[in-house]
Amino acid sequence: MKYRSDIQILRGIAVALVVLYHLNISTIRSGFLGVDMFFVISGFLMGVLYQGKDTISFFQRRAKRLLPAYGITLITTVLASCVLVLPSELDGILTQATASLFLVPNIYFWTQNSYFSAENFNPLLHFWSLGVEIQYYLVFPILVYVFSRCKPAKVIIIILSMIACFALVKISTKSAFFIMPFRVWEFLIGYAAAVSFTTNGQVNKNNATLSIIAICLLLASMFFPVSGGEKSILWGHPGLGALFVCILTFIIIVNGIPKYLVESKIGKILIWLGDRSYSIYLVHFPLILLYTYTPFEVNANFSLSYLEIFTLLAATLLLSVLLYELIEKQKMFKASRKTAIILYTSVALSIVIGSQVPSLMYINEEAKVFFALKDRSNYRCGTLNRLTSPTSPVCELTELDEKDKIENVLLVGNSHADAIKKEFTEVATSQNNRVYFMVSNRPLMVRSDIDVSSVMNIVEEYNINKIVLHYKFHDIKVETIEELLIKTKQENIKVALIEPVPIWDESIPKAVYYNHELSQSIDDYNQVHKDYLNALSMLTDDHFKLFPVSGFFCDEECSFKDEHGNLFYFDSNHLTLSGAKKLKRVIENTLHW
Repeated sequence: MKYRSDIQILRGIAVALVVLYHLNISTIRSGFLGVDMFFVISGFLMGVLYQGKDTISFFQRRAKRLLPAYGITLITTVLASCVLVLPSELDGILTQATASLFLVPNIYFWTQNSYFSAENFNPLLHFWSLGVEIQYYLVFPILVYVFSRCKPAKVIIIILSMIACFALVKISTKSAFFIMPFRVWEFLIGYAAAVSFTTNGQVNKNNATLSIIAICLLLASMFFPVSGGEKSILWGHPGLGALFVCILTFIIIVNGIPKYLVESKIGKILIWLGDRSYSIYLVHFPLILLYTYTPFEVNANFSLSYLEIFTLLAATLLLSVLLYELIEKQKMFKASRKTAIILYTSVALSIVIGSQVPSLMYINEEAKVFFALKDRSNYRCGTLNRLTSPTSPVCELTELDEKDKIENVLLVGNSHADAIKKEFTEVATSQNNRVYFMVSNRPLMVRSDIDVSSVMNIVEEYNINKIVLHYKFHDIKVETIEELLIKTKQENIKVALIEPVPIWDESIPKAVYYNHELSQSIDDYNQVHKDYLNALSMLTDDHFKLFPVSGFFCDEECSFKDEHGNLFYFDSNHLTLSGAKKLKRVIENTLHW
C-alpha cells in the first residue's frame, strides 16, 4: 500500500485525544474514543495488507511490527515499578504484565473493575486495546475466508456484532468494552473501507467538503458527555458515540484529507505524531500513572498543573521517539524469531524479579501492611455470576441443598456489606442458612435503582425469611429502614441491622506504614453515632433488631489490629477478611435471632 499521510493524521488525532484524556484534562471528556478510531484504522490497514494468502507471513509481519515495542514497554514498566511503587501495587502490575505477556490483558482487566473505575492502580491498563487487536488478528483470516464465500457475511457480522455490543452495554458495559467479539464491528467498518470503497487502500474520489465536516465533527465529539459507566446506548460506551466516531473515521479514510491540510503546519505535526502513535500510546500511560502515584491512595482522579502537563507531554514525546527510533524502526536489533524468544524471556524474567522485590526490600511488619491491602474477597458477586446471570439482582453465596437449608437470608448493604460477606457466608453455611447477596453496591441508598419495593420483590421471589442490613452510618436513611419495616412486617420477615464498625481518620495501612498515631475510644464511637443510633432505637418493632459491633473492636480504646500485628482494615473504614472475622459472634447472633 502506498503511504497515506492522511491516515497518519487520523492516527495523530487519535493518539493526541487519548493522551490528553489520560492527563485528566477536564474538557477532553471523551478522548477515549480515540481508541475506537484506532480500531477502524487498524481494520482498514489489515484489509489492505492481507489478501487472503500466506496467513503465516501476515502474522509474522504484524508480530515484527507490534511485539518488540510491546515487550520493551512491559519490561521497563515492571522494572520502574519495582523501584517506585509499594508491593501492594507491584503485585497488581506483575499480574497485568503476565496477562499482557500471554496477549490477554483485556481479559484480565475485564475481571477487574471498569476501565473508567478509579479503584485500581493499573499503569498497563491501556494494553487492553492491544489485546483486543491481537485477538482480532487471530480471527481475521477466518473472517476473510467467510467473506470470500459469502458476500453478505461482512454486513451481517458488522450488524450482529454491533447489536450484541449495544445490547450488552445495557447489561454489562465492562464486557462490551473489553471483550473482542463485541468490538469486531469497529474493525470491520475499517475493513469495509479498504475492500469496498478504496482501491488498494487509495482514495477513489476525494470529497474535500465531506472530509472537512467529518474532521470537525470528530474533534467536537471528544467534548460530548459519553460515560463508560452509563448503561445506555446513547450515553454509554461503546454505544452510539463510538458508532458516530467510527463512521466519521470511515468517511475520512474513504475520502481522504485535502492536500492543503495535509501540507499545513498542523497537518505535518499530526503526521509526525501519527508515525509515532504506537510508541506514544505505549509510553504515555505508565509514565503518567507512575508520576502521579501516591502510596496508599488511588490516583486515577489526579489533577495536574499546566507545568506538570507540559512536562509529562515532553517526557512522553522524548521516550516515544527513543522507542520508535530504536525499537520500532529496528535500529537496536532486527526483529526475528531469536530476538522474539529473547524479548519474551526478558519480560518473563522481569516479572520473576519483580515478584522477589518485596521479600528483599521490606521487613515482616511492613509485609503485614501490604497483605492487608489485598486481604479482601472478590467484588460483590464475582465475574462468573455476571456472565451466567447478567440481569439477576442477587446472587447466592452459599451452596446448600434445598433439603438442608433452614432459612433464606438476604444480605443487603453497600461496600461495607461486601467486606463482611465471606465471613457472613461461612457462618451461615455452618448453620445451614442460605445467603443471597445484592449485586448492586448501592441498594436502598439515595438515588439507588434498588428501592424498598425492589427488595420486597426479591424477598418474594427467593422466599426470604430474614434481611440483614450492614452499612456505614448515614449511608442508609432511617426513613428508608422505617419504610422497609412497614413492608416486611406485613410479610412476617425479620430485619436485622449489624451496626457499622469504627471508622478512622486515616487509612489504617498508611498510618501503620508511616507510624502515625491513631486513637479512638468507645466513647468517641458512641458520640459520633449517637443521633443515628437514637433514631434507630426508636424503631420499636418485634421484627427489627440492632446488633452492636463496637464491643468486638473496643474496650475503652478501639483497636485496628490484633496482637500479632494483622490489620483489621484495608483502608479507613472497610474490614479486611481478617477484620471481618471479629464479627463472627455478631453474625452468629444475627442468624440465631
